This record gives sequence, structure tokens and C-alpha cells, in this order.
Amino acid sequence: MKRIFLGIPIYEDQVEKFQKELSNLKGLKLVPPENLHFTLKFLGSVEDNQILKIQESLKTIDWGNKFKINIKGIGVFPNQDYIKVIWLGVETDQEIKSLFQKIEDKLGQQFPQDFQFSAHLTLARVRFVEDKEKLLDFIRNKEIKIIETEINKVILYESTLGEAGPEYSVLEEYQLS
Repeated sequence: MKRIFLGIPIYEDQVEKFQKELSNLKGLKLVPPENLHFTLKFLGSVEDNQILKIQESLKTIDWGNKFKINIKGIGVFPNQDYIKVIWLGVETDQEIKSLFQKIEDKLGQQFPQDFQFSAHLTLARVRFVEDKEKLLDFIRNKEIKIIETEINKVILYESTLGEAGPEYSVLEEYQLS
């Protein structure tokens, strides 16, 4: 069994700089720069023989053309009263939603999703909040410059949970043209 998901990797120095500002707040576990991604679909624990079928199914998708997005806006999950995740959003997410829908059309019956898709880039997980007002002030008042980045592939990842956090390995890449 492997824990797998589909995501879009993000390699942006500006996101890492923003994370460094977050590192001044106690109680946060930052996502390592090499793990930054937009999750398109979490498939969960899957048997090895089933992964080959998933890969074959994903190879039949017309992924479309590469495109640019603007990373913009900061938010939290589930809400500001109980913060577990700090994330960055996108200015318009139509192209990302289109990739999600292509995956959903192929794998949705086998791997149903019980929540509405929302394009977001997880920056940090909140373990505890030492100074909630300081965290909320940061989230409410932080001016985020738009970060433009190109989306040119979707990756099928394996996520291995360890003491230091999850480690991701690439099972297959699907290139946008």
C-alpha cells in the first residue's frame, strides 16, 4: 500500500521568502520548499497493482497546454477561530480547476471526494498558537505581492509519513504541452 496524490509542484523563491517571515511565529511547522505543491486529488492508501491502473488511466488524459497563474492571497483552514493550516491562494483558478476536473472524470468514481476542490498552496501547519493575535494580525495585514508562476506538469506523488513529516517521491510526471 502506498499513500498517493496528484499535485502541481511549485518552485518559487518568493514563496520561500514569505515562509521565512512566517517562521518568526511560534507553533508553526513550515512545509519544506521541496514539498510545496497544489494538491489536485488525494487518492489515499492504494495497492501497488492498482497504482499501475491509475497511471495508465492518467496517461490517457489530454492535459492541455502549460499556463501561468498568479499566486495571491493568504488564508487559513478551517477558520480563523481554529487555525490548522496557513495557505496561499491563486488569483484565478480556472485552469487548475480544469486539471482537477480531468482527473475527477477519470478517477472520481473509484476515488470519490467528499469536499469541494479549492486551489491552495499550503505554507504551514499550525501545531499550537502561542500568540493568536499576532498570527491573526499577520494573516489579516500581510501584503502579498503577486507571484507569477508557470504550471507545466502534474505529478503523481507517493507520500511517506515520517517523524520529520511527509516525504514525497515522484511516481510519474504528466507534462502539459
